[in-house]
Amino acid sequence: MNKKRESGIEALRIISMFFVLVIHANFLSNEAPTTQLVLSNPMTAYTQYFFASISFTCVNTFVLISGWFGISFRWRGLCSLLFQCIFWGLLCYGITLILDDSKTLSIKSFFSCLMIYEEDYWFVKSYLLLYLLSPVLNTFTKHTTKNHFQLTLISFYVFQSIFGWATYAVNFFEEGYSTISFIGLYLTARYTRLHSPQWSQYQPKTDFMIILFIILSTSIISFVTTSLGINIIWIKMYSYVNPIIIFESLLLVVFFSKIHFHSKIINWIATSAFAVYLLHCNVHVFRPYYVKYSQYIFHNYSGIDYLAISFIFMLIIFIAAVLIDKLRIIGWNHSSQLFNHT
Repeated sequence: MNKKRESGIEALRIISMFFVLVIHANFLSNEAPTTQLVLSNPMTAYTQYFFASISFTCVNTFVLISGWFGISFRWRGLCSLLFQCIFWGLLCYGITLILDDSKTLSIKSFFSCLMIYEEDYWFVKSYLLLYLLSPVLNTFTKHTTKNHFQLTLISFYVFQSIFGWATYAVNFFEEGYSTISFIGLYLTARYTRLHSPQWSQYQPKTDFMIILFIILSTSIISFVTTSLGINIIWIKMYSYVNPIIIFESLLLVVFFSKIHFHSKIINWIATSAFAVYLLHCNVHVFRPYYVKYSQYIFHNYSGIDYLAISFIFMLIIFIAAVLIDKLRIIGWNHSSQLFNHT
């Protein structure tokens, strides 16, 4: 009898993809709060920082989930990932050609849908290399000792925190956008899952309180320092390689791993959660449309109305991405069956 797949971590997979929508509507579309905004409209500014403190876990969490379960390298899985990315790239490009008369078919735009150019789908490229390296990483986690594993992680994060976060002395960490940072996250999750360090064995309510403390602390510190004109603090705070953000992301994974339940609906949605990123982060759709409407909502609504309308806007995008991706899954399964029969 097959063991049912639990839905705690799958729910977090969904949440992390929704956080991607939040972070892009919050900071990338509307920009971070300035000293002037903090002084003139403190509630709006703090709200931005509060949701940034929550949503900046999105990328780290998604990679940590892969490390938590471990990537089982399969060529079919690799082809499925590439098929999903190309499907969404071509679909978004086609929709743009239909909706925008100023857009014309070009070789460069077409190949950008295939992730050839730097501006599109940075996460896909970094994660793709992580996927290719996963057999080596899995071998390391399987055969190394606990102490050696621990020392490796400590050394990695000391180096990354000093040279990739505090000083920017090296650029190959790319502020957490690189495969190198993903490798660190992947190994961190594997270590936590395999060796269950003491800090990961607390009750879920303790994990939640620590997460809430981090959210409140980072948002308050960012708010206060911005009001004083010290912008470098919030810039450092909201970075994927910030050790605090990494720890918050890891705690989220640990917290949701302790929530045991099974939901077919959540598992069904989770299999298409990545499509949310592929839809709204496509350079042909995200930049001209998602940014435009996020800015419109930000400048025309405030308070509860802004939060409610923003949530509905992001929820519509999320649902649309998941439903369309189910068609992609049907197409992939059908093509795979045809290939197997030939």
